[in-house]
Amino acid sequence: MAFSGTAEANLSNYSEVLKVFYLPAIQEQLNHATILADLIETNEKDVSGKQATIECHYGRTTGTGVRADGAALPDSAYQKYKTATVPMRYNYGRVAFTGPTIAATRTEKGSYSRVIDSEITGVVNDLQREINRQL
Repeated sequence: MAFSGTAEANLSNYSEVLKVFYLPAIQEQLNHATILADLIETNEKDVSGKQATIECHYGRTTGTGVRADGAALPDSAYQKYKTATVPMRYNYGRVAFTGPTIAATRTEKGSYSRVIDSEITGVVNDLQREINRQL
């Protein structure tokens, strides 16, 4: 029997015996930075009741400026303030997972990540980003 063409071992022929290589950990693809929230000073301990009242300094005086010697001084002005009333609101995060998923992810042999740790850590990060977005 004559054979025409080349007989070679190539990747296509060997695809059934090739293994899949997995990196040792989950590679994070999300940005978890909360730049604005990190800059704002917070005080959650002293807040209670149905609303908070905050005195806000929102405007500077316009009574400043550069003048030549003997020139008229700028008109006087004043600092500007406004009272803000903020109703109490609450941010929540919720996770859910099944018993079989907990069992299937309990060791490194069965999963790259444990469902309880992954979901709790993830919802905390996501809630921080949501608060940062709200700010």
